[in-house]
Amino acid sequence: VLKRNNEYYPFLYADPDGKCSANEWAYGFILGMDLRRDAWKEMVETSKQEGLLTPILKLYSEYIPEVSGCQQIPAEEREEIVTTIVSNLPKIYAHFEEEREKNRKSSPLH
Repeated sequence: VLKRNNEYYPFLYADPDGKCSANEWAYGFILGMDLRRDAWKEMVETSKQEGLLTPILKLYSEYIPEVSGCQQIPAEEREEIVTTIVSNLPKIYAHFEEEREKNRKSSPLH
């Protein structure tokens, strides 16, 4: 994720036509979450109500259709999903601010 001011943008690869599926990004995001399941548990519960992770999970599911049975997302819907991800990233980041601050205070490097 790239940060500019208070905005976060997923780093997306484009296909030869210049289109970004964002599936690989979503897959990597979910793999990162899986590395720290306990840390993400509360966010997953929050997301069930607020839907913060829903667009990421939708793209992730499309990436592995043999598991999810998900059909291909139409281009217009995909663009909306990516836009929603961009608007949700600061909220997801903010969710972990208290934990980051606690870690900064307890770290011998700070």
